[in-house]
Amino acid sequence: MSACQNRSQVLQAEQSKLNKYGMAAFSALLSLYLGFFVTAGIAVYWIFSNVFSTLMIYLLNFIADPKKSIDYDALEKSRKRLEEFAEPDKNLSPENRRRQKADYKRFFSIDNKHIVFYSEGSGFYKYFARLINWLTEHSNIRIHYVTSDPDDKIFETAKTNKQIIPYFIGETRLIPLFMKMDAKIVVMTTPDLETYHLKRSYVRKDVEYIYMDHGVSSDTLTLRKGALDHFDTIFCTNEDNRIEIRAQEKHYGLKEKNLVDYGYSLIEDLTESYDKWKAAEKPSDEEPFILLAPSHQKDNILDSCLETVMDGLKRCAHVVLRPHPQYIRRFPDKWHKIELMYKDDPDVTLQSDFSSNDTIYKSAFVVTDWSNISLEYAFSALRPVMFVNTPLKVINPDYKEVGIVPLDITVRSRVGIEVSGKDASEVEQAGRKLLSGEYITREELEKV
Repeated sequence: MSACQNRSQVLQAEQSKLNKYGMAAFSALLSLYLGFFVTAGIAVYWIFSNVFSTLMIYLLNFIADPKKSIDYDALEKSRKRLEEFAEPDKNLSPENRRRQKADYKRFFSIDNKHIVFYSEGSGFYKYFARLINWLTEHSNIRIHYVTSDPDDKIFETAKTNKQIIPYFIGETRLIPLFMKMDAKIVVMTTPDLETYHLKRSYVRKDVEYIYMDHGVSSDTLTLRKGALDHFDTIFCTNEDNRIEIRAQEKHYGLKEKNLVDYGYSLIEDLTESYDKWKAAEKPSDEEPFILLAPSHQKDNILDSCLETVMDGLKRCAHVVLRPHPQYIRRFPDKWHKIELMYKDDPDVTLQSDFSSNDTIYKSAFVVTDWSNISLEYAFSALRPVMFVNTPLKVINPDYKEVGIVPLDITVRSRVGIEVSGKDASEVEQAGRKLLSGEYITREELEKV
């Protein structure tokens, strides 16, 4: 009976080998053992009922094959997605496993948590920093900061700011933590709440979930459809952001969210840092450099035209290549090949530490495709950007349904110069224009 189920029953066939064969062996041995203590009639009944059930399974499966009702492609995608979430936890050291277990227990040992911030990694603190600093300076609220990065710099920050209580919780353990969330407010830059692995609390229905954007781009275009539907409050970065959300709510018949005109604090931080750096005396031997910062969408610069773009830029100045953190996370093998390609190139520096923003505002100009870094740079340093026209970054193919032209498209020509990325000479020519400082003035960028 067990062998039959392992081969012919769809759900059973998808179980692990331990579940399939372990349960088969256990069931057979248990039946054999119990057979010595019951009357012969019961043992015979067990045997014949199993044999009859086995024949019945094969007959029914012949009439209506259940495998035809299973979408195996979707099943395989689901399995791979689950493995992606579990992969970082598999590679945890024994020390970090113990640390995660202790932090998980400590998180739920504290009652009356007012506010929780969740960060995917060390590079995300910069989006929360201004708000957290204001809260700790103007109140005695304790900030519970959950991060999935064991090396997050928040652990160092918390040593000097005692109102911040950090926790390391990996991707897998994060799932039950969110299900059992018992805080009044949860702030996060991670979209798709309730849609995928991160759910709204099952134990407290009045948690206020706040979404803080980690970019100035269009949410309708660059997030999945419905990615913000289950948040209560959105901190809007710009006017287009507010207009888009209201248009989505009207078009799809959604409940109105609480929209806060928050702005984008990272640009404020970058502007302050840039002004301080600009006011300070520059070292005499400091050479200008170009920051190449692609996004991570399909056919981005790294995957479609890296060598051509890099050749053109190197003719202008030294190049710092800073990929999107999601690119390294999702495509580690591809990034490793790029590292090998440029590790000995004196004209190229590779940067995979995203916690510092110095490279952004110190660069002579930024080159990107559809990354948010373009506007972060343009509006803090008030310098134009080089855009490589790779295919549009479209996460939501239905973005046109709401009838709003995304900011990513409308602002592009107003803050920079566009190139195809197919010709190194074209890239070089555009680069020299930007280095001259005469292409789009500071005053024009200020108006934008």
